[in-house]
Amino acid sequence: MNKYITAPSLILLVLLTTGFNWGFGHRDKCGEAKEVAAGFAELKGAAEQNEAEARIQKLCPDGSASHFITALKLERAGDTEQAIAEYRETLKDAPEFPVANGNLGLLYLQKGLSDEAALELSKGLQGQADPRYHKGLARIFASSKLFALAGYHYREALKVFSADAALHEELGDVYANQELFDNAEGEYSRALAIRPDSETARLGLAAAFVGKNQLDKALNVLHKAQSANPGNKEIHSLLAETYEKKGDRKAAEEEYLQAGKVNEG
Repeated sequence: MNKYITAPSLILLVLLTTGFNWGFGHRDKCGEAKEVAAGFAELKGAAEQNEAEARIQKLCPDGSASHFITALKLERAGDTEQAIAEYRETLKDAPEFPVANGNLGLLYLQKGLSDEAALELSKGLQGQADPRYHKGLARIFASSKLFALAGYHYREALKVFSADAALHEELGDVYANQELFDNAEGEYSRALAIRPDSETARLGLAAAFVGKNQLDKALNVLHKAQSANPGNKEIHSLLAETYEKKGDRKAAEEEYLQAGKVNEG
């Protein structure tokens, strides 16, 4: 047996027993910083967020998590372009960073970049079920007439944003486009319970009643909408169509006239 330790072996032994970490500690701290950043959306209040930001920047001042915090600050300041650049820098350093993907997707959506937004929001949802990402994807799919997908994401978003009348209205529109009029009626009714003066929800509810051939209910809703906004041509147009379905041609003609349309029926 060799009783002597060679120089390279001695050097290795010294390094291993004196706390030299080969950079592993830095990577561990950056990983910890990334974990803190991943839970950032769940923090409530400025104090908790400020504490998390300071911790992240102390743990890994030059890593992906710090780029993420910089992006958040830029986003809060309204500097969308620079925030996008920082989120991209975050993902360049750490491609698997779902919260950065999701936030980047929301900014792309603000800019009208639907395809890019859909990709990033989908990646974001692989890491966490953030309702903001569901809401963004719901609107993208609804505008693309992918109603089944839109409906799924609206329902997921509403698990958290149940008091958002606009989301109920938009889900109602999705159901109406699928001719699921009972479901549409339910969503428009929920929207009206939250925002009783919503003209969008009233018109949607009336259209759902027309779709179910419940014409008297439709007229009742439309007359309430008309009282609130007598000059709205969309209301007059839907009234005309409803009266026509009831066989009241005279009333239909009057409403078409108010809507600025000529009845070609």
